[in-house]
Amino acid sequence: MKRMLLTALVCAIGLLSAQYLEFPAPWYLNSFYDYYADNYIGTKDAGRGYTGTSVMGNIDNVYLNPAAFKTDCFHVYYEMNAKMPYDEINKNATGDLTSPSALGMVGVSSQLMKNLNVGFSYAILKSAQYDRIRVELMQAPGNYVFRDPTFMDKALTLSASYQLNDFSFGINVINHIYDFQDYVIYGSYPFAINDFRENIVRLQPGFYWSDGKIAAGLSYTPSTNHEFATDYITYDTTLPSVLNSGVSLQLNKLLLALEMTNEFCSEMDSAFDDRINLKAGLEYKVDSYTYRVGYIKRSEVWNGNFAIPTYYTPDDNGNIEYEVDEIFGFEDGLVGNTEQNLVTIGFGWESEFFGLDGALTQDVTGDAGNTQLHLGCFMNLDPIFNVVLKTREN
Repeated sequence: MKRMLLTALVCAIGLLSAQYLEFPAPWYLNSFYDYYADNYIGTKDAGRGYTGTSVMGNIDNVYLNPAAFKTDCFHVYYEMNAKMPYDEINKNATGDLTSPSALGMVGVSSQLMKNLNVGFSYAILKSAQYDRIRVELMQAPGNYVFRDPTFMDKALTLSASYQLNDFSFGINVINHIYDFQDYVIYGSYPFAINDFRENIVRLQPGFYWSDGKIAAGLSYTPSTNHEFATDYITYDTTLPSVLNSGVSLQLNKLLLALEMTNEFCSEMDSAFDDRINLKAGLEYKVDSYTYRVGYIKRSEVWNGNFAIPTYYTPDDNGNIEYEVDEIFGFEDGLVGNTEQNLVTIGFGWESEFFGLDGALTQDVTGDAGNTQLHLGCFMNLDPIFNVVLKTREN
């Protein structure tokens, strides 16, 4: 009798511990996948530990803080962001996560009137692609269907900032284009292609203050509810709010920045923990050259088992022709530790007309790998226009 009770108790504990997470959002939009999906936009910011909320910059700085954005000429910016392939954090998967695009950002900015700066940019804020899923067709042995589930968060952003003495106020109006391709849903026979795209407009106000030596910045993106509807499954998703804050200190040629980003992931699902990103950065200028180093500590959001997104037709009665592991290669998902410790380095050179920056962000923990290579360049066109005008006058 005691043995039966003990066996029942062990089984009950096993059932309780094997709770399966039902995705609150489409696959790679779930917060625990940000360890790979997030792109660190802004090469200068990436080089110094992705700090920029409290550091005045140009159009490349707006996604951290639109108030820390200032320009005195017509400015054009272009950035490439390449992510190295890594094992899927799902321990039951055999494929790699890769990035479907190396484009980081394209932006232009100008001073519309005294103290008023405006800019427009296009950036890929998140990206992930699973390589790859192969399914043999039961009706035609030896023939396969291939799927490469892909997710990108593309942002079209209008930015504005206004300087008032030591203060600056700014706002981003961001049109997020959530693009899903080859989204795989188990049971959508015959393994249908689920491509869908959703547009969501979000606002990000910001604040910045500086006395020339000490600076502080703050920006906030409120949470947003949205229904992501595929042909088979509908997700009622809350996109988490994000708070960026920080302080910086300018000591002649040396800049020090300490910042924090709070991502309230529990708003997406109560099973998730809020993510805290602690960031430290250092920048040192010598003539036309700038050297940068930094560190980012990202806390874990969630670990455990998740269920494969599944669609049942009314006449399925719970029976689907394919077994789950025949499609995915695994019956369910198992996510381990996604805590990250990233070190960053960066280098920059600039002249009156042109500038070039490079950066590397590298996770040194190893459990949730992420390596990103950044290359950004900008041109200040006003000085070029002035030179051309003077040449014509002479």
